[in-house]
Amino acid sequence: MNNLIISTVGTSLLTNRIDRANPQEKYWYNQLRDSANQNQQSISSELKKICDKLKERAYDLLIDYDNQNQIEKLRAASAELNGIYGFYNNNIQLGQRDIHWLIATDTYQGQLTAEVIKDFLKYKDLTIDFYSPINLSTENSQKFSEGIDNLINWLESFLPEYQNYHVCFNLVGGFKVLQGYLDILGMFYADEIIYVFEGSGSPIIKIPRLPIKIDDSQIKSQLAKFALMEQGQCFTLNQLPGIYESLLKQARPNLRRLWAKYDVPYVIGEEVIDTKRTLCETSLIICSWCLIVLFFPFSLFVTLKIVQEYERAVILRLGRILPGTLIH
Repeated sequence: MNNLIISTVGTSLLTNRIDRANPQEKYWYNQLRDSANQNQQSISSELKKICDKLKERAYDLLIDYDNQNQIEKLRAASAELNGIYGFYNNNIQLGQRDIHWLIATDTYQGQLTAEVIKDFLKYKDLTIDFYSPINLSTENSQKFSEGIDNLINWLESFLPEYQNYHVCFNLVGGFKVLQGYLDILGMFYADEIIYVFEGSGSPIIKIPRLPIKIDDSQIKSQLAKFALMEQGQCFTLNQLPGIYESLLKQARPNLRRLWAKYDVPYVIGEEVIDTKRTLCETSLIICSWCLIVLFFPFSLFVTLKIVQEYERAVILRLGRILPGTLIH
């Protein structure tokens, strides 16, 4: 069986190429650290030049190590390649029939690092590409949450095409905050997760997936009510059988992902109407409209009032009094 290997990508391959003994590069690391969440549009031209120079150094270093057959040094230079080479027991040629995907953050540095690894593995005749979920960065909690949602949507739409593949999550590289989520996702979407601890000659560790399956049938049956909740309607737990309270507390920020997953026709801002009303509800609504129509002409006579001069002075005075003061 062929393998589908999905690897998370960090930025250490770039930052480790900084020559800190060079006075001209003394502050490069701090500059890259402070701009780690900037993307193609927001990063400055000066930092782009620094990143591009480090990209060239990283790629040339990998090629030099490969030409000299210094596999251990090559693996030490890149945590991502460390996991991939470990998976094939240092014989990378075994992966030419497999498919590789890199998961990069939605940042300039993350995508640049993914390009270096992608170009090197293409040089080794591997089939590889990379995906960068929109907003996947640690700039703030909202962007990170949206990026994780986009990553989950991608996995759910992408992985069914590879049912005949052995799916492996390579989490040796990548940001620590992202690895926690990928650990959990790997328990459901991958056949195994691989790690390689730091150190020369460290063995690869393979963690199999959990023998469980997510039952989302209850969510599918309650999608209409989730749509109504998105519009502000409230339901009791008794009206939502099979839905856990903990899920309801987290439901509203994630409802749009449910619409996309289950192809529910839904337009943000469009009113969602529940047509299944009881007889009592329908009767009360009709009575309410009748009362409004009946008393509306009379209400016009009490909406305006003409006051006398002395009343106007009192009203103006009271309107200017601050809370807690006395009226004389």
